Amino acid sequence: MKTNLAILLLFLCLTAPAAAQGINVSTNFADYACLGTLNAAAEYRISEHWALEGGFRYNNWNWRCDCDSRAFQDRRRTFHAGPVYWMRDTCRGVWLTARLQVEEYNRGGLFGRSETEEGDAFGLSFGAGWSHWFGRRLRFDAGVLFWAGSTQYNLYAAPRCGRCLVKKGRKGFLRYDCAVIALSYTLWDSRLKEK
Repeated sequence: MKTNLAILLLFLCLTAPAAAQGINVSTNFADYACLGTLNAAAEYRISEHWALEGGFRYNNWNWRCDCDSRAFQDRRRTFHAGPVYWMRDTCRGVWLTARLQVEEYNRGGLFGRSETEEGDAFGLSFGAGWSHWFGRRLRFDAGVLFWAGSTQYNLYAAPRCGRCLVKKGRKGFLRYDCAVIALSYTLWDSRLKEK
């Protein structure tokens, strides 16, 4: 299955019109504001309206509130891949995306909750947004993503050394995934003539 998917993606990339190809890298500043979550994404444009995007988010930090010694965390390792469609040409204006996403997470102590949930989640992240170019290589993206899927999880009574409340639970979910306030830089574009 993985081999077939890799061959299909390679075929799509190699058969795309050369006049529309391009490679961008981006980072989402809204993720940095979420307890310092590191992130990056790469995008391969295969036509005037379509691109394939893949990326990751990583947060391994534990935090402690000085006022009451309360611990909290939103630790995660997230990977995603999928298509992006722009209503206008050349990666600008309104965009739509739907991508496969997998995440290993451990979050707790947030928003006054004492429980901590850790587990593995898999599903479809989908959303919409808007893009605007600043010059020939820099693009600003804003949007919002939601996530539907399934998770296998353990629930603990506290963020650290808590009693296990649920072991190997399974549940479906539909929830907010992330805000997008990102900058994208074009590494290569077949339409730009190098000087």
